[in-house]
Amino acid sequence: MLSVRPLKPDARGLEPVLQDIEAAAAEYWARREAGRRERSWYERLLGKSNSRSRTLVAHEGKLVRGFVTYRAQGARGTLDGLYVDRRVDREATAQLLLHAATSDLQHRDKVRRIDNRFYTWPEDYVTGAFKDTGYRVVSRANMSLDLPNARFPKDPPGRRRVRILPWKSDLRDSLYHLAHECYRNKEDAVYLPEEITREGIRTRVDELISNGILPYSSLLAIGDKPVGAAIVSIGKTEPDTRQAVLEELCIVPEFRQQGLASLLLGNVLGRMHEDGEQKVVVTVTLSNASSYRLYRSFGFELDQVVPHATWTDG
Repeated sequence: MLSVRPLKPDARGLEPVLQDIEAAAAEYWARREAGRRERSWYERLLGKSNSRSRTLVAHEGKLVRGFVTYRAQGARGTLDGLYVDRRVDREATAQLLLHAATSDLQHRDKVRRIDNRFYTWPEDYVTGAFKDTGYRVVSRANMSLDLPNARFPKDPPGRRRVRILPWKSDLRDSLYHLAHECYRNKEDAVYLPEEITREGIRTRVDELISNGILPYSSLLAIGDKPVGAAIVSIGKTEPDTRQAVLEELCIVPEFRQQGLASLLLGNVLGRMHEDGEQKVVVTVTLSNASSYRLYRSFGFELDQVVPHATWTDG
């Protein structure tokens, strides 16, 4: 019989669940180091001592079988992490934890909206639990492209006025404005409202720039007006494996449906291919059918579907 109770200050009894997290992540990514990193992330999450973060654990007798960590800020709640041991009914246990956390935030903190900021593997059990608890689920797709196998659609005709500008630091203000125009009035459960304000977008752009977005990031301009941007970072998945991440690809609303996103993406991918880059990855909201079709047209393949969910009072 499962029961839910707050996590004790000494975090006693979590070791079997942490071991399962480590094993599941190592199996999923086929790398032992990935398991250790995932366990370490959850240990830091569960070790948070600030008063706004709370954790509920699901017990089966004396054994801890799962947990959910969450917090409230004003009228908004956030689910920061959830995991259920693979040796129990994962969906039922996740539903029990989500219901308890949601009820606590709703009645104790009077929140009107709750967003989850995590995903788990495999995703099916948590997706069902979200839906059964009344959350709206938005599925996002992690997609990847092996650049030697990329397909390059023909550029749309009549684009002599289009210029693609390589990233330079003096374009920062243009990028702020572009990103704000792209996300203005956008409703998407993946983004919190404060993340798509002018200040929130400025913060995200500054973080991306500080992390490094050379050499492939570009702005697209028609005449003297920047109307689109592609932001690309370069990371490593293993000690010797480079991977390009397409962080943002956006065209301002009044210039969409004109083939400009395809033109910009083709330019960026072409330069990567010429430089010998091997792989690029992107995350796209599956309900955004036009973006999904765009990436598929270049040869991106679906790697993983990640559920993101939002609960709204009323």
